[in-house]
Amino acid sequence: WIMHKKMIELDKKGEDGSSIDEIHALRLLEYCNQACTVHELRNFRSSLFNRTASPSSSDKKISLIELLALKFGVECIKHGWEAQNEANGDFEKAQLSLKDAIASGQKASNDVDAGKDAEEIAAQEERTASKAVAACRVEETRLLDEKEQAQKTLDKLNETFTNIHS
Repeated sequence: WIMHKKMIELDKKGEDGSSIDEIHALRLLEYCNQACTVHELRNFRSSLFNRTASPSSSDKKISLIELLALKFGVECIKHGWEAQNEANGDFEKAQLSLKDAIASGQKASNDVDAGKDAEEIAAQEERTASKAVAACRVEETRLLDEKEQAQKTLDKLNETFTNIHS
C-alpha cells in the first residue's frame, strides 16, 4: 500500500491515474528502498514483455503492477499476460462461434418464416379444395335428383308404351 499511496502522490492524475513516467518510477523505487538505474528498469520491462509485444521506446509510462513485479520479483505477470493473450484468442474464437450461431439462427428463422408461408399457402389451397369438394357434392346431389327425375320420366314413358302396346 505504501507503493500505491506514493504512486498516487506522484501521478498527475492522482487516484484516477494508472501509470507514472520513468523518472517518477525511479523516485518511487528509491523511496521503497529498491533503487535502480533507468537501464535496469528498461531491461526489466523488456524482460516482462519478451513473449508479447514489448513497450515501444516512446512508452515511458510504467504501471504500478510493473513496479510491484520489479520490487517483489513476481513472475506471474508474464503468465498473466500470456493467459490474457490466450484468453483474447479464445474470445476471438468465441466471437466467431457466436457470429456463426447468429447466422445459423437467422437461417433457421428464415426457414421457419418460409415454412409458415408454405403452411399458409397449403391452408389456403386446402380451403379452396374444400370449397370445390362442397360444390361437387351440391352438384352430385342435383345430378342425383335429376337422374331420379329422369328415371321417373322414363318409367312413365315405359308404362305408357306398355299400355299402348297392350
